[in-house]
Order: sequence, then C-alpha cells, then structure tokens
Amino acid sequence: MSPTDDRFAHWIAALEAKHLAELTFPEVSRALRALSSTYVERRQKLAQGAALSGAGKRAAFALFYGPLHHLLLTHIVENLPSASANVPRMKLVRMTSSL
Repeated sequence: MSPTDDRFAHWIAALEAKHLAELTFPEVSRALRALSSTYVERRQKLAQGAALSGAGKRAAFALFYGPLHHLLLTHIVENLPSASANVPRMKLVRMTSSL
C-alpha cells in the first residue's frame, strides 16, 4: 500500500473518522506534542505505558506515527534489492470492535 494507492487514502480517512469523531484537531495536536515529549524527554515513563495513555495520545500515534512508520517501511522494502523476495504476502483482515 503506497501513498498513491487508494487503500492508503481510505486507511487515512478511516483513521481520521475514528479518532477525530470525539477529539478535535487541536486536542490531537496537543497530544502529539505530549507523545513526542514522552519519547524524547521522558523516556523512563515509556515502561509505565505513558506513550499510549489517554485517547488523545492513542489518536496522535494512529494518525501520525502509524502512517509515518508505514511509509518508511514501504519505502525501504521497495528500494532494497530483494527485500521482499520470498516473503509471503499477507491478507489484510478488517478488525471490528465487538463493543
């Protein structure tokens, strides 16, 4: 799934719909700054689960770091010779909440 792929656009739209349904953009933006601060300045709190404590930080991770990691790994795999040779393809399964 590359950034020009429709699946990527749908994934991002679904993330936005899910995480911005109950949070405003400024709230997620503030949570992203707090999350980044936890990673950079308060690493000792990571072991206590501080990185994903609260809906805002989870939304920030899903909306920013999730796609960023995906794009980085996609670029690496597409540009390293034989990086994906002999690697079985996975079928994506939609996860639904039973809540």
